[in-house]
Amino acid sequence: MRKLILGIILLLATSTNAQQLLSLEEAISYGLQHNYSIQIVENQNKIADQNKAIGLAGFLPKIDITGSTTTIDNETETDTSLVNSDIQNLKAEILLNWTLFDGFRMFANKKLYNDLAELSSFQTKDRIEQTIVLISQSYFNIIQQEKLLDASKKSKEISDLRLKREKTRNSLGGASSTDYYKAEVAYNIDHTRFLQQRTNAKLAYEQLNMLLGRDPSEQFVVEKEIKLLDLQFSESEIIKKALDASSGLKSAELQEKIAGRKVSVAKSLFYPRVGLVAGYNYNDQARTSTMNDFTSPEFTTTTNDATVGLVLTFNLFNGKKDKVALSNAKIEKKNQQLAYMDAKTDSKGMSLKSIQNIISKKR
Repeated sequence: MRKLILGIILLLATSTNAQQLLSLEEAISYGLQHNYSIQIVENQNKIADQNKAIGLAGFLPKIDITGSTTTIDNETETDTSLVNSDIQNLKAEILLNWTLFDGFRMFANKKLYNDLAELSSFQTKDRIEQTIVLISQSYFNIIQQEKLLDASKKSKEISDLRLKREKTRNSLGGASSTDYYKAEVAYNIDHTRFLQQRTNAKLAYEQLNMLLGRDPSEQFVVEKEIKLLDLQFSESEIIKKALDASSGLKSAELQEKIAGRKVSVAKSLFYPRVGLVAGYNYNDQARTSTMNDFTSPEFTTTTNDATVGLVLTFNLFNGKKDKVALSNAKIEKKNQQLAYMDAKTDSKGMSLKSIQNIISKKR
């Protein structure tokens, strides 16, 4: 009997060791490397960072160059002669458009793109923090479900022993059928709870695998105990540090700032626009004519034109579209101010709740 028990223990130990031991740190590291949503926001952050270039804000001029070459073969026939004309035309043009003043729109756009890049950076950080929280919660859930499974298994084993005992007593006449049926009902309840809890534990493992971007059926074991660090700060200090480091709160603050930039952009539409226009045109035309058997010498015409000037544009009326755009931008700014205040309240509440959870777990 002892050899059988020892063999079962060794078998279970071998089965457990064959599975991968996944620590919380390893789970977080793996999840951050393979989480698709994090990869997406990181790429979006690269796009936002590239958009900070001054050219997108409108500071740099626009230069276009065009060129063309054409050949015209013209034949004219009269009653007394036949005239062939061959015309070759080479044309090149370079044009510069440079906005010198647009109601400070380019400056507002540059600040807007800088804020958007910073916002994207905080959103990436916030996504990473959320992923860490989700992985940690899922990991802790597995530990909790495993402990509940152990407790459920012990309850089922106790009910099983009780049922066997009552069955023996009933067969020997030492117990009534009522006690036996009660023991059987208790066993069935505990057995059902055990099966349900085993399913809950399996789902907890699958949930963590999916968060890590792995096959849901991949087998692993977790650490049964997680040591929580002692709180080195007071409750008010922790809340302040949490608010200062909150990426979500920083994002809400930047959203309010960006809304203010958009108001400045909308106001720029009410100013005149001044632009510099410069161009250079080169045209070279070569023409030869043949009349009967006589060919005229090649006649070449070359033209060079250079132009430069200022262009003033001022919109007088466009159906009040600019006025509506400015009004909407101001409303959006007010909404972002309210959203920032709401985010600040939520962050403070969540920080306080997290502290209370840590204290309760330590107790």
